Amino acid sequence: MREKQNKKNIYEEKNITGSLGPIEPPKIYGHNSVRSENKRNIRAGNQKRARQNKKRKLKNGVRKAIISFVLILVLLAVGITLSLTVFFKTEVISVSGSGIYSDEEIKSASDIKAGENLILLNSDSIKDLISTELPYIYSVSVKKVLPKTVKITVTDAAAAYSIENEDKTFILLDNNFKVLENQSAENPAQTINISSVAVKSCEPGTKIVFENDASGGCLLKIAQAIKSTEITNVTSITSTDANNNYIVYDGRITFELGTCDDLENKLFRGIAACSKLDENNSGVQGTLNLTNGKQIYFTAK
Repeated sequence: MREKQNKKNIYEEKNITGSLGPIEPPKIYGHNSVRSENKRNIRAGNQKRARQNKKRKLKNGVRKAIISFVLILVLLAVGITLSLTVFFKTEVISVSGSGIYSDEEIKSASDIKAGENLILLNSDSIKDLISTELPYIYSVSVKKVLPKTVKITVTDAAAAYSIENEDKTFILLDNNFKVLENQSAENPAQTINISSVAVKSCEPGTKIVFENDASGGCLLKIAQAIKSTEITNVTSITSTDANNNYIVYDGRITFELGTCDDLENKLFRGIAACSKLDENNSGVQGTLNLTNGKQIYFTAK
């Protein structure tokens, strides 16, 4: 009986393995594998929450930045509006520097109104108004002092050049050729005469305009060269065109300059030549030809 049972078991075993193949042992899911899976799930959840938090913080930061920017713009707008409407009203105008015009004349020429907004005042326009309205003003400085003061400092002009009119009166100019007077009865002794030129317009407070633009441009360049070299004893200047320009030195020696190029060098060379001539004859008269860049020619009168 036992032998029959053993054969039956062997038969059943062979039948099972023959149809299904070898049977692997079952996988065992214990406590450790569950813990690992839980950790992975927790880690993934944490990472997802971290990304969500980061996005949330970024959105909040952008929102706060926009709100802050808008608030700043509003505050700036309010500040500017108050500055232009309520604050910084002009109440004090101080003037200094002139020995020719009174403080009240300069204030009036500035056209600054009491209560006018200090920030909106145009300094350049004020300078132009004063120097045009008051011809003997040479330069103007305008300084705004918050909250309510404007300081105006001026420098007086002096006649540096003169042109004789047909009626024997004189046009007086400063060294920038601004017209100080156009019918002066007197010609100040220190002025340099501008001769043999036709004048187109000469309104006091404005620059003189000559009929010949080329001559006018050369005359201004000559005046600037005289100023920069600080040469004294120049008694007159003239220009017939762009290529023929002259200076009379000490009323007795004419500098032929030719074009109005390289004027400073020509003037220095002319003064040096006059010094040499005066060593032999202090009253010598004549013409110095300075048109050549290297050679100087003198013709006695």
